[in-house]
Amino acid sequence: MEDSAPMPLSRRAADHRGLHKWFRFDPTMSTGSILQVGTVLVGFAVAYGTYTSDRTQTKADIEQIRETAKRDRSEVKDIVEQFRGDLKDIKSDTKDIGLKIAEIKGQQSSGKK
Repeated sequence: MEDSAPMPLSRRAADHRGLHKWFRFDPTMSTGSILQVGTVLVGFAVAYGTYTSDRTQTKADIEQIRETAKRDRSEVKDIVEQFRGDLKDIKSDTKDIGLKIAEIKGQQSSGKK
């Protein structure tokens, strides 16, 4: 029997399991081909694992950025409120100074008469 001759399989056993139409012996399939297919499958699995890990890390980073932005907005809002309060104080002080100046001018003009 030659090395390249197909291996005789019992058709009855293969047909009994329904495997014969799906699996057939191919003498061109070598261990290297099987290892290559296995390596490609492992490569896909590793690539998918890396992709999933990167997605998880990206989601965590986005959540951290959202929390930081929320905190920063709150801080800016507080600072703006402080500036508004300071501006009201300045307006009040300016109004008081204006009234004082008018009062002093009134006293000066009444003293000249």
